[in-house]
Amino acid sequence: VQGGSTITQQVVKQLLLNPEKRFERKVREAILAYRLEKNLSKDDILTIYLNQVFFGAGAYGVEAAARVYFAKHAVELSLAEAALLAALPKAPAAYNPYLNPEAAKERQELVLTSMLDLGWIDQDSFDQAVSQELVYHSMDDPSWTFGAWYLEEIRRMLIAEFSPENLAQADWNNDKYGEDALYDLGLTIITCMETHHQLEAEQAMVRGLESLTASKGYQGPMSHIPEQEFDAFLASLEQSGLGRRPDGRSQALVLSVEKGIVRVGLGLDEGVLDGESLEGFAGEVALSPGDVVLVSQKGFNHAGDIICELQQAPDLQGALVSMEVETGDVVALVGGYDFGASQFNRATQASRQPGSAFKPIVFSAALDQGYTPASVISDSPIDVGGWRPKNYDGSYAGPMTLRTALVRSRNVVTVRLARNLGIDSVIRRAGELGLRQEFPRVLPVCLGATGVTPLALSQAYTAFARDGAYVVPRFVSKVLDHEGNM
Repeated sequence: VQGGSTITQQVVKQLLLNPEKRFERKVREAILAYRLEKNLSKDDILTIYLNQVFFGAGAYGVEAAARVYFAKHAVELSLAEAALLAALPKAPAAYNPYLNPEAAKERQELVLTSMLDLGWIDQDSFDQAVSQELVYHSMDDPSWTFGAWYLEEIRRMLIAEFSPENLAQADWNNDKYGEDALYDLGLTIITCMETHHQLEAEQAMVRGLESLTASKGYQGPMSHIPEQEFDAFLASLEQSGLGRRPDGRSQALVLSVEKGIVRVGLGLDEGVLDGESLEGFAGEVALSPGDVVLVSQKGFNHAGDIICELQQAPDLQGALVSMEVETGDVVALVGGYDFGASQFNRATQASRQPGSAFKPIVFSAALDQGYTPASVISDSPIDVGGWRPKNYDGSYAGPMTLRTALVRSRNVVTVRLARNLGIDSVIRRAGELGLRQEFPRVLPVCLGATGVTPLALSQAYTAFARDGAYVVPRFVSKVLDHEGNM
């Protein structure tokens, strides 16, 4: 049930076999390890091991570990830092320096002592390494924090695209499909995203949803942490990066509330809440130590503290699609408020009633049946089998042109127009614009009562800017293999 493995055996177990404790597996491991050492040098095997072994905190490989624990590349590590990392694979959880710095330091000194005893370092190097203060700090990683909705949409799309059938048709000869093809073949994916558009889109979504939420008053903290768990929680903030998000918004732990000054922890850093931000909510804001809150970081005060504005995670969601009508390139896509909290993409996966945004589809169908912008329809009460649609303001304006009715978004005129055209004509026009879902053959469809995705509606709208022909949204412009071939 227990026993040691050489570095070579561990490489074989991690890359070629599984960790099950059976004699058959151990025999296979020994045979493969023997073959590996016949074909590779010790340095080559150690390199493979260091690039694969788990160091804790989600880091596989020494480069990832250097970034997670010291915000450096592996080549930049000092002797003290390298020895700390060398200590971790034995028990990554037990020696995690974020959670157990004393045990990690003790294990690091054991590594340094072994190096000194073996003559790999001299006494001066040993003394300097032991005395060096270790500062744990993760390197900022923009992956899946900026453009996450867009990247996840591409990831899902390509996994589906890399099916055996599609790759066979493309005459692409390899034995990997789906996720294996996407992750293992060294592909380069060129997207249609415009980074400045995407950044503006994400910030606009955050600002809009937070502003709506603030108008309803402060809804309370995200959670509450007991005092004995403060250190562990702050360490997890630092380790996960939730205390330093690229959009400037971060989780923070309320440390103290004294004389109107609220101090918060942001991982290794501390800050103070800006008093004006507390007054930005309707009603009173009450905070206490242990509250986990959402803040945005806006600078430093004269004491060197980070000034933070209190934010409220919205109870609303939103979605945004920005397309170029000439090419169909999707230059920005936002699927919600916070990708880390929910990966459900409301821009591409959520069917929602478009409401009045559907009316131009009805009016375009009318133009094909002889109506003109100057055609007159009555804006007056109507009864359709007991259904009595009304305008949003409850008023009626009498006869008006189609142009005026569309500008003013008059519900009654739209219903009367759709009844004259026949609902089948409206549904057929929706299909001609790429809205392929099933529409019930009922008049409320003309007021946008059937769900569509924001991406599909954006596609339909491109027809109005392209003389009647819509363009299919495009997320990827090129996929290149590891040799740069299309």
